Amino acid sequence: MRNIIARLAAAAGNIRGAYLKGIGASITDPSVWSGDASRYWGEGVGGKAKLKKFNSKDEMISSFLSWVYICIRLRAENIAAVPLRLYVVTPVRGQKFRTITTRAVAPERRLWVEGRAAAVPRLRKATEIVEVTDHAFLGLIDAVNPIQNKRDLLELTSTFLDLTGECYWWLERGSMNQPEAIWIVPSQQMTPIPGTDLKEPIKGYLYERGKTRVTFPPEDIVWFNYPNPANQFQGMSIMAGIADAVYTNEQMFSFEEALFENKARVGGIVESGENYSEESVGRLRSQWSQIYAGAAKGGRTLFLPKGMKFTRDSITPDEMSFIEGKKITREEICAGFDIPIGALVSTDVNRANADTADYRFMKNGILPALRRLEDKINERIMPLYDERLFVAFDNPVPEDKEFALREREANIRMNLTSINEERREVGRDDAPWGEDVFIDATKIPYSAMADGDVGGAVELEPGAKGSAASRLAAEAAAKLREMLGA
Repeated sequence: MRNIIARLAAAAGNIRGAYLKGIGASITDPSVWSGDASRYWGEGVGGKAKLKKFNSKDEMISSFLSWVYICIRLRAENIAAVPLRLYVVTPVRGQKFRTITTRAVAPERRLWVEGRAAAVPRLRKATEIVEVTDHAFLGLIDAVNPIQNKRDLLELTSTFLDLTGECYWWLERGSMNQPEAIWIVPSQQMTPIPGTDLKEPIKGYLYERGKTRVTFPPEDIVWFNYPNPANQFQGMSIMAGIADAVYTNEQMFSFEEALFENKARVGGIVESGENYSEESVGRLRSQWSQIYAGAAKGGRTLFLPKGMKFTRDSITPDEMSFIEGKKITREEICAGFDIPIGALVSTDVNRANADTADYRFMKNGILPALRRLEDKINERIMPLYDERLFVAFDNPVPEDKEFALREREANIRMNLTSINEERREVGRDDAPWGEDVFIDATKIPYSAMADGDVGGAVELEPGAKGSAASRLAAEAAAKLREMLGA
């Protein structure tokens, strides 16, 4: 019996080994990882078609209208407005460079820049970080090609990513193999070409437009993309994620156009005490449409034949639901782009609400997008110049000023930091008195009182409370400095 079990176990092991060998052979083919593109563009989960799915990237770009346009433009403009700076790490402090110009990192950016450098694996052992003010990359990014500048590049990159989930930078190289120009290739005409092995998962990028076909080598293309669980060789855009809301919004606008252009709903009821033939009713209806139908004819004075009465209809429950549905659709679109509705619509806006909306937009919408851009630039472009170089956007998230003020006050009150340390954090120069320690006159250490060095109990004369308290505080401060060896 044991022999039979052993033979069955061996046979099962052989089958499992052969199966795993087959998996190993196929799993190295990048096409296994690409998935089925029709799942992305086609029907919903389980084959059930939803309201709308985009059939191509061209359809996504054609939907760059209405709230989609407003949200994408707002994101692109804010991303392009954040300064992009170049930094270099040094193994020793105070190192000088012969070919680049540098300056010390501003105090208010120091911690931020150190954190961004820590995100780049090759820079984690840096001793000092300084800002580069003159370098070939800075010249390239300011004028990326003969017709576009940095703002154009960043706005287009953000727009393509949001619309199609992908953006392609073509690096036009010069004689030293360094980029001389950056061109954005329309993502709706670009397709990654899977390789034959995972060691080279993408062997190139194919550009197709009409009869034009161009293959770019992978080292000349910087591919930005949003993650797509259905196909790792194709980005999934925000538009694809909110396709139903975009479709509903478009249909609502089409319906409203029909209302204005064709007077799709009955505007009211005409009553008459006389009998009219169908021919007469048809003639009156035609005259009515010619005179009053259409948005451009709104507000005209109404004249009726004798004996007729016009009763205007009220808004129906269906129309009320339509209006509410427009608001919900708008909010869904804005949420897809990480834009608080308060940043776009002035409903109940005061200074506090506006600041909160701005903070959320910058933290959840703009900051992650900037990190995606700088990570790819540091990975693909900066090593072409020098392994010690990296780029970082400034922090776009506005400071919570009230919280920061309370924190600085607490630090000084608890003697965690000096006034000059706090001044440096906000970019202010040191003050001559800023290294001193301030003591709360209402909280004198018992040991200081016991030593008698501050005069023991102080009797305050009427009207002299302030001066006595000041003297007590000064004597306590002197005692503290003596204890600290100052």
